[in-house]
Amino acid sequence: MGDVDDAVLGVFLREGAEKLADLNALLLRLEAQPRDHVVISDLVRTAHNLKGGAGTAGLGPIADAAHRIEEVVLRLRDGTMAADSTVFDALFASVDALEASLSDLTRGAAELPQVQRVVQAMDRLLGDDRKAAIASDARGPAGFVLGEYDHVRIKVLRQRGKCLLRVELSPPATEADPVPWARELLRRLRRQAEIVATLPAEVDLEPLGATRRLAVLCGTDSGSAVLEAALIAAGAEQVAIAAVDTQGGTDDTDRAPRPRAKGSVKIELSRVDGLLDMIGELVIAQSMAANVPEIACLSSRRARQCLGQVTRITRDLQDAGLRLRMVPVRGLFQAMARTVRDLARKHGKEIRLITSGDDVELDRSVVERITDPMVHLVRNAVDHGIETPSERAAGGKGQAATITLAAYHQGGSIIVEVKDDGRGLDRDAIRAKAGALGLIRDGATIRDADLLNLIFESGLSTSAEVTDTSGRGVGLDIVRRNVEAMRGRVSVASVATRGTSIKMVLPLTLAIIDGMLVGCGAERYIIPTMAVVESIRPLPEAVVSVAGRREMLNVRGSLLPLVSLSQLFQVEGGTLDASRGLVVVVEGIGRSVGLIVDSVLAQQQVVIKSIGSGLGRAKYLSGAAILPDGKVGLIVNVDEITVASAQDAAALPDAAQSPDATPAAGAVSNPEPREVTNEQR
Repeated sequence: MGDVDDAVLGVFLREGAEKLADLNALLLRLEAQPRDHVVISDLVRTAHNLKGGAGTAGLGPIADAAHRIEEVVLRLRDGTMAADSTVFDALFASVDALEASLSDLTRGAAELPQVQRVVQAMDRLLGDDRKAAIASDARGPAGFVLGEYDHVRIKVLRQRGKCLLRVELSPPATEADPVPWARELLRRLRRQAEIVATLPAEVDLEPLGATRRLAVLCGTDSGSAVLEAALIAAGAEQVAIAAVDTQGGTDDTDRAPRPRAKGSVKIELSRVDGLLDMIGELVIAQSMAANVPEIACLSSRRARQCLGQVTRITRDLQDAGLRLRMVPVRGLFQAMARTVRDLARKHGKEIRLITSGDDVELDRSVVERITDPMVHLVRNAVDHGIETPSERAAGGKGQAATITLAAYHQGGSIIVEVKDDGRGLDRDAIRAKAGALGLIRDGATIRDADLLNLIFESGLSTSAEVTDTSGRGVGLDIVRRNVEAMRGRVSVASVATRGTSIKMVLPLTLAIIDGMLVGCGAERYIIPTMAVVESIRPLPEAVVSVAGRREMLNVRGSLLPLVSLSQLFQVEGGTLDASRGLVVVVEGIGRSVGLIVDSVLAQQQVVIKSIGSGLGRAKYLSGAAILPDGKVGLIVNVDEITVASAQDAAALPDAAQSPDATPAAGAVSNPEPREVTNEQR
């Protein structure tokens, strides 16, 4: 594509990707409401801006393709083209091809074959009568490809009283390679004029070797005679200079005022990450300084006020830094809307997509890491959950199914939910498949929630056939694995014939965690607050023994497995007896377990630090944090503990396998629950 300036290209790639995402979303809206003139106007403006950005970056082929898309949309607006599925399929395919082209440019590709396919597809829609007009209309004044910045430059040149000229010339016949000569000529021309654009584009003058004709759009007050003399002196042949009238569309002085947009600036993500790391270190340093005994016991009121002010500013700075990485989930939902549209057409289903909470913000890294899980959940809903139109009609449902994507706050977490109104999960099929895979024993008692959660096990699929969309049992396990890697949770609910809802409980950010600080002996651990259900100080009678070898806590008639953190991490002096300490009830992967600790010390935000590669994989731990006194607190991996506890419980009698199971006769030493004091977090 020639020697495109890296900085300009980088800006175009970022902004171009955003504009293509907007085109996708607007096309989906237009397909649903073909006569919506507001959407059509937004489409035209977005395609035009994409064309201008490509022209500024010297990417003429992409500018031509964007102009053709703009022309098709204009014909839809004018009613001279039918808004049918053929047109929209071609437009969506064109946007996909341009997205692929931008990806190729990011990888440094020299050729963009997808762009030519866009041009051909749009030409087939427009017909032969418009091809010639588009070839000229795609150009700005005098046939030049111009970006938005170029139009502004033309306006400024006119305001300064400069004359806008189109200069056309040929290189000397003696020049075998006219490109170096043309570059030198343009360098000389800049002494007397301001160059706006060239044909071929200055960043890619290679076509000059074949056409041997160079055109320049420039502004000058030297006069055409002076320019012509200078060009002939430089060896140019067949020089032609003409004034250019740009009043027909480049001047925006008389346009209606637009709403004032908020200012923004493009910043490399690595710089934001570096800033957040430094803010995290500042928070730790401030907390440590505030807890130094010599400072903590200061009697000076002014000193305490200053220290409190520093603390508030540090916390505000931390919040402001985290907001730098926050992005709305709107872009993710827009991408899913396109996925639903394509899959519905492929499977012959009529599906309406409803979104809510588009403005809810998440850390950019969280949004990136839930993209794949969202794709799998949407695919599963379309292929497995939604019935065919005939099946829905037979079941008394409307032919048009509904998939809902929702994002909302709950506690200190964000819930992202994918819900459909389809057939619901077949529990018998799940049980049969799980039994065949050895995930559950024949006749075993299992909670409904645990049964539904089996759909996230690798290899488990209830689909009768394998398609290119689903049926291999390798999708939903990716959902759980990716979400749990972010300290999140997945839950599923389903009602037969009414549909299925899958929720992803996600942290706002991966850099900070709300944690409950607990003590075990001389050590302190951090339990993620998201996983904490309640804390209990049990009476001795509430601790029961199952099969004579495992302690469990009888909580309101349900058995809760107990795990001592002191025993798990081999802490000396820690409490092993639940009745002498506290039990923190936590939930992970749909299972609950009681963690025995000595005490609950505090609840606070901590900056997460990796344990370090030197220690290898630390079992039952997910990270570490520096506490206010400068010591290190280890973060407990609740999911690993609940999984290990469930595997240990598999060897116990069926009546004791589930925390919600009623204690079986003779299976516990004290089946009647007595007083249990709850300390809610």
